[in-house]
Amino acid sequence: MEKEVVTAILPTGEKLTGSHLFMCTTKGTVKKTKVEDFANVRKSGLIAIKLRDGDMLHWVKQVSPKEEVFVVTKLGKSIRFQEDNVSATGRASMGVRGIKVKEGDEVVDMDIIRSTEKTDLLVIMENGLGKSSPISEYRVQTRGGTGVKTANITAKTGKIVGAKVVPEGSTDDLIIISKQGQVIRLKLSSIPSQGRTTQGVYLMRMNDGDVVASTTIVEETKKVDRATEEPEESEKDGQTTIK
Repeated sequence: MEKEVVTAILPTGEKLTGSHLFMCTTKGTVKKTKVEDFANVRKSGLIAIKLRDGDMLHWVKQVSPKEEVFVVTKLGKSIRFQEDNVSATGRASMGVRGIKVKEGDEVVDMDIIRSTEKTDLLVIMENGLGKSSPISEYRVQTRGGTGVKTANITAKTGKIVGAKVVPEGSTDDLIIISKQGQVIRLKLSSIPSQGRTTQGVYLMRMNDGDVVASTTIVEETKKVDRATEEPEESEKDGQTTIK
């Protein structure tokens, strides 16, 4: 019999429907705590995790039984493991090692694999290159290892800045923002599928000295009336630049 999924309602009205919250730090520590432990959050907040010196908590995702976790580092390593590799602990615990991060490297993203059927891993690098690779190219491992190569990191590509688990055939859009304020929006379906050890292709070309600062995935939007004064857009090769 499957465990009943707990729904917690935060003071903001947001509902948490996963059975646990899964956390990941920049140094590769992961932790799983029951959603119900955060059902009653005081105005002063609650302790969610104890951190070691120099470490930072950056990612928190809802996770349910039989789902998988994907962790990616800036120097091109990644690890995929089942959520039950991590035992649930209380809010004040420190967590366990999710991926072994070498000196000079750090985690840049953590995501949850809801379904392994026709799912891709999208990887974006700081010089504007990116690619999508089938999840099937990443074997399931035990947490705590060094993982496998997820991209060929070179001076051309720069380091990885983000990675997202994306259902194959998604109609959503990817937005990339550079440190100098340049923005581009393109269809996820326009990003080519390549092997996990490749460099990818240019998704965004930037001025000299500029690099990707952040990425996000947004739902596909329908065309709106120009009277709403939406930002001016120009489209080329399946990519939309917002001016």
